[in-house]
Amino acid sequence: MEKFIALFSILIAILPSLLKAQQVEADRVKCADRLLELYDSAQADEWLKVYVMLSDRVDIHDIKVELDAREASLEERTSAVIKVLREKAETTQNELLGWLDDRGAREVRPRWIANAIFADLQPAMLSEISRRADVACIGLNAPLLPEEHQVEQASVIAENAAEPGLKTINAHKMWALGYSGYGRRSFTSDTGVDPTHPALSGKYLGAYVPSEQAWYQFNSSNSRPFDCGYHGTHVTGTILGLDRMVNDTIGVAFNALWMGGPTLCGVGTADNIEAFEWCMNPDGDPTTISDMPDVVNNSWYDPGLAGNDCQSLYTDVLTALEAVGVAVVFSAGNEGPGESTITPPKNINVGLVNTFAVAALNGNNSVAGFSSNGPSICDGSGSLKIKPEVSAPGVNVRSCLPDGDYGLLSGTSMAAPHAAGAILLLKEAFPYLTGEALKMALYLTCIDLGQTGEDNTFGMGLIDVYAAYEYLISEGNVPVSPAFQRDLLPSSLNLPRVNCDNAWTPEVTARNEGMVPVAGFTASITLDVGPQEPPVLLSAEWPDTLFPGDEATIIFPQLTNLPSGRHPLTVEIVPADGVPDDRPLNDRLYSRVLISNQKTADAEWERLSTLKACAGRRALLTSGYEGLGSVRWYDAPAEGNLLGEGTEFVTPPIDSTTPFFAEIGWSGGGITQFIPELATVPTSLDKGLVIDPKTDLTVVGCHVYAPEKTGCVVQIRDLGTDELIDQQSFLLEPGKNFLDFDIQAEAGKPLVFIHKFGKPLYYMDNEPEYPYTYGQFYSIPSGFDDG
Repeated sequence: MEKFIALFSILIAILPSLLKAQQVEADRVKCADRLLELYDSAQADEWLKVYVMLSDRVDIHDIKVELDAREASLEERTSAVIKVLREKAETTQNELLGWLDDRGAREVRPRWIANAIFADLQPAMLSEISRRADVACIGLNAPLLPEEHQVEQASVIAENAAEPGLKTINAHKMWALGYSGYGRRSFTSDTGVDPTHPALSGKYLGAYVPSEQAWYQFNSSNSRPFDCGYHGTHVTGTILGLDRMVNDTIGVAFNALWMGGPTLCGVGTADNIEAFEWCMNPDGDPTTISDMPDVVNNSWYDPGLAGNDCQSLYTDVLTALEAVGVAVVFSAGNEGPGESTITPPKNINVGLVNTFAVAALNGNNSVAGFSSNGPSICDGSGSLKIKPEVSAPGVNVRSCLPDGDYGLLSGTSMAAPHAAGAILLLKEAFPYLTGEALKMALYLTCIDLGQTGEDNTFGMGLIDVYAAYEYLISEGNVPVSPAFQRDLLPSSLNLPRVNCDNAWTPEVTARNEGMVPVAGFTASITLDVGPQEPPVLLSAEWPDTLFPGDEATIIFPQLTNLPSGRHPLTVEIVPADGVPDDRPLNDRLYSRVLISNQKTADAEWERLSTLKACAGRRALLTSGYEGLGSVRWYDAPAEGNLLGEGTEFVTPPIDSTTPFFAEIGWSGGGITQFIPELATVPTSLDKGLVIDPKTDLTVVGCHVYAPEKTGCVVQIRDLGTDELIDQQSFLLEPGKNFLDFDIQAEAGKPLVFIHKFGKPLYYMDNEPEYPYTYGQFYSIPSGFDDG
């Protein structure tokens, strides 16, 4: 009996602990795995960023099925879905919000799109809230990440060209019909977008509506677009980029408009879910749909899900967007080539095209080795289990980078925007169809690749937007005509890379892309020269009739005494009769003009120029050589490695340690060979070699050519003050010699190197062979980051 009493006492003592342990394990069931990892290691006073999904939620999938069954209009869908989601949140969240307030939770933000609440909680709060009956699950609010991608190299503007990937998906066939995505809207959920890029600046929706309806930023009143990296700018360029100045087409739907938000730059999941919610109603009026994006491009993944995407709040969010008619497109992920490597939340498979994951193809339509493969880790069978849905070009894709630059990137991040752009083309033709219907058309008309039929590598295959267009017609859908009676637009503006002497002579060309003649027009230019100066306003009339397909150019008087710098400008074309265009979004052109205080080079040097180089940036070197043979670029002044051939070359980032090599010839101080222009050329050729650096650099030396054995003296002077910096003597052998200067040159302080004494050196006017090359720099690294 005593033993029994002792044993009973022990059981009584440990029972509370056993019950507590069971309760803790029960609590854990509601928490995502990644959150549990943090919970287990968290200190008592540590704050964990989470989202809490309520148990009582709208069955948005059933509502979508009902709307589909009665073929509800897009307006009806939007109004009904937003109404029911908001009402559910308003009637179910108050008690939990009060509980969070009583316990001192931080950063509490309720969301109606999935009936969830974001908050910062301490471990004890997390344990307690997980036992509430009104809580379905708790997930981690973690920073989003762009899909890991490969940076190939810098690139340049391609005049009168279109990227090959655009033709691969047959976008050019849609252009030939007249469809270019005019007026359709794409939301880039990414690192943001550079609004000043020439291929994107005129396509920002915020130029036509209040900026708060075009740019979303979590927990901020900022409404000015920016890019906290470069990923979002590159993605947006592939969707709709076009530099009309040089007719450089890098975007699938080049007449569409972009909206965006820096969702990868902030808190994480919270930014993203709120951005999706904002996309359903940017103007605050649930009865309107003209404010909503037609497609949302997502080239990112949410690491906080860690395999829990099948039951995450993204399931409700993506279904809600699909229910109102918005198309959502995802990159498949760059975790391949293994099985089930689709990154979250792209495993979700509540429908065939709900999370429309896109694989990346290379130039010969083979899948890229990095592209993630299926099957989905979520439940399902048949096509629901197969991932990705489709494939698109994703290797060596040229698109925009901040500050007006271009670069080649590889990744499924680059493939997804091809699909997003294709949806915009289809949306222009069939504006009344839902995003799901457009995605389904792309899905069902792919060019089959890999094994026959749908597979876990290519999905259904390579998207073919023209085939999708024909499929939708075969299904009884009638396309809207892309033809317009009146469409007068600015087609180009002369913008030399650098305008010397603080002067610029504008030339504006207008083109009539409509179907009727236009009896004259007015061209106006607004040039913003700085915050302390009023803008420069120019206006001129073209009095003659402009017939369909014709162009006319107005040459304005030269502008002088302009301040140095890169100044934004706007060009606008207005018909003389005052009748508005049918396509007014084309009436303006946005760009920037670079004004320099440097003197114009002599005629011999006019064809030898480069882009301005700044600290930490790359420079585009242009030889302008027009003789026989080709210009070759090496990584050393002698016995170097061949880096490439052609008239243009992109340098690595320039800093104070960048060696400066130049192949030149002096004759009485004159310069005859090309100098890679981190420096401007001299005002006159008899004043020596001028180095005008745009960043601190080391002038290592230069090559000269002597007719015979001789000595020479070179003076290095400050060009502005004529102060003697250094004087060096050299003994030259016949032929090629290297003058080793090793002089530090400061940004903005031009130096002049003068052949002061000694016999004249060779005048090199023939095409030299290596090592007598036209310009040399160290090799290009694999990375191309900030331009």
